[in-house]
Amino acid sequence: MRCPGLVALAVSTLSPVCTGQLPVPDRHAVEPEHPQRVTALGETRVRLTEALDRLCSPPLSDLDFVLADVELDLTRRFTEYSGDISGRMLGALQSASPILGREVGMVERLAAAFPGAQRADGHFGCEQDLDDVNQRRDMPILWGNGRLLLAMAERLRDVDDPELLAAAMKLGEYVISTREYYGRPENFERVGGHFASGFTTCYPSLVDGMAALGEVTGDRRFSEEARFIARLSLLDDSLDKRHSHGRLTAFRGMLDLDRGRVRPEFVPVVAATVRRITDDLVLPSGGITEQFDRDDPRDEGCSEGDWIRVNVLLWQATGDVRFLDTAEHAIRNHLAGTQQRNGGFGHCYWGKLAHGDDAYAGARIRSAASESYWCCSMHCTQVLADVARWSILGAGGEIVVTWLGEAKSELRIGDRTVTVTARREGPSVWQLSFDSADSDRVRLRVPGWAGRIEVDGRTCEVEDGWAELVADGAVTWRVEFPDVVELRGPYGDAVVPGQPVRVFAAGELYCLPESELAAGSIGPDDVPRVLLAATRPERRTIPVVLVAGDRRFQRATLVPLSTRPWGGSRLLLDVQRVDARELGARAAVALAPPVRGVPVELTVGCDGRVEAWLNGREVTRTGQWVETPTFQTFSDGPTSVLALKVFSDRPRPGVIAMVRVGGRLHVTGAGDWTAIPCDPTVDPRWLVDAGAALANAVPIADLGGFGADPWKHMSAGYAGSGARWVWPEQRGEPRQRWWLLRCELPIPPVSEAQGDDRRR
Repeated sequence: MRCPGLVALAVSTLSPVCTGQLPVPDRHAVEPEHPQRVTALGETRVRLTEALDRLCSPPLSDLDFVLADVELDLTRRFTEYSGDISGRMLGALQSASPILGREVGMVERLAAAFPGAQRADGHFGCEQDLDDVNQRRDMPILWGNGRLLLAMAERLRDVDDPELLAAAMKLGEYVISTREYYGRPENFERVGGHFASGFTTCYPSLVDGMAALGEVTGDRRFSEEARFIARLSLLDDSLDKRHSHGRLTAFRGMLDLDRGRVRPEFVPVVAATVRRITDDLVLPSGGITEQFDRDDPRDEGCSEGDWIRVNVLLWQATGDVRFLDTAEHAIRNHLAGTQQRNGGFGHCYWGKLAHGDDAYAGARIRSAASESYWCCSMHCTQVLADVARWSILGAGGEIVVTWLGEAKSELRIGDRTVTVTARREGPSVWQLSFDSADSDRVRLRVPGWAGRIEVDGRTCEVEDGWAELVADGAVTWRVEFPDVVELRGPYGDAVVPGQPVRVFAAGELYCLPESELAAGSIGPDDVPRVLLAATRPERRTIPVVLVAGDRRFQRATLVPLSTRPWGGSRLLLDVQRVDARELGARAAVALAPPVRGVPVELTVGCDGRVEAWLNGREVTRTGQWVETPTFQTFSDGPTSVLALKVFSDRPRPGVIAMVRVGGRLHVTGAGDWTAIPCDPTVDPRWLVDAGAALANAVPIADLGGFGADPWKHMSAGYAGSGARWVWPEQRGEPRQRWWLLRCELPIPPVSEAQGDDRRR
């Protein structure tokens, strides 16, 4: 039995990512039908709840803060990207709240506020002189207006809102009217730029919003303008260091424009480019970097969300099940492994590892991350909501189960409503239930990493990546996939002698937490060498023996990337497979893993420079105070000492910090900090000595919290924490510019802080 709504092109038996040729069929697959109602379940629900909670917390819970990019009356980051935060918030809240059964009042308040903030010509943001196209002014406006237009159109699909509809159409008219200024091929060279504020990023970002507006209004002018911009954007077909979020955003719009067309215009181009990205640019984790370059040191949550969505849309457009393998790999490993403690998303920092004469990009995730509350936290929340929607679909009268997420879905099959529930009971075991009074044809995706599938203990026949069954009325199936430990190459399936490998089981990528490595056991940038005997994980862990450079042995444990503890992790390993007896013998004489201690997270900013030291060990150096990266480490003992060596030559200097130790948050301005004058040569390690620290201490001035001048609302990562801007008090000239700030941090017992150690 074949599903008339899906054209499956190829059997994938190994890869969690697309490899090789990605053919586009002559005939499009019919778009799957989305459920009428969806409830997120299981881990999908947990992650989505955490993500939505983040959007309902400071500063994003402040309507004035969110609307600042269209009302322009508050100084915060990226107000010039008008509609970027506010539009994404509308889209994310509108998408996520019904799946969790929650009402979020800000949705209505945002939608009601937009029409009043619109300019006379239809755009949002500062005034423009279109006779003088200005990249610095105009590109952020185009980008932000594109995100807002898409969110408006998405809301209008579900809600009858005449005022919002009028505002969306007015914005669409503005986009059409600017063709003579922006729609020139030479602008791609004259205005230039391919990163976040570049013409080749920002003008094409209007495509998905205009396509959605054309869909909800039925006005072909909007769709045709989207098609014009999409064609123009293809003049730049290079991927070299292009902004991945921007390029994939345009691809999303192109695939929307081609939906249902007998002769697709953009699907072949997008599919071919996705093949290039998959073959050459995807990280071992299944995600991509902020720029299309594996050597780029950081990813971006928005790019991961777009990468997932583009692959799902390509599956819908072509029927090629391998695109779902790619999406699943990114969802289960990269996206899950980079969700931050507060539920948000942003940037994680990646590094190379050396193996022999070669270095492998993306082989290591570092012990630092920064939340992009201005885009990624909203963007990934919406993607997580869609993961639940994509779990169970209808197509041509059949039920299609993708396994991308856990959900309870109500589908319209003919003249009946069928409720289907997919819940994950373990890494390789699902429970699939049908609440139906009739028999239903069901297609179960067989992931490329699985190759086979069992339903109620029976192995199913697999064709073109799908198993076809019939659910006879109200039944519940136990669905099982293989759970064996397997090795794959650094970026693809093939294991090549002399190269490091990735360790997978049931589609999950296993990593070695750096907290498992004893000091000096291996080089800081080397691929670890391990002995591995396990044929399947036990309780989602895989025991290994680490071979140190001096031929010593140490016990260690691999864990799924999605549940990695705080701190860095290594994704590529030099694996030697041995039998269980040999591993047991090695483990019996091997050193135990180091005591991890209590997790410590430090976020610190200074409008000059700052070095952070914990118990005499350097944690970080940074000159950043707007983006607020967080650094992760561990501590032990009854007390730890944090020392900040700060410098600033600003007229009104300031430093701000928050430190989470176990379950307790310590912030600057709380009264437990000491300031000591110093010079550039002072070694902060001596600050462990409390007596020496207090001998020359001076009072610390409280300069204000989040929103205080001159920093205003730029450092929004500290919002709601209670952290204050501070600086040591001093009188007279010359003013002291170098200072040491010291704080003693009570350390709870490790057993009490274990809940803070793991992400999940």
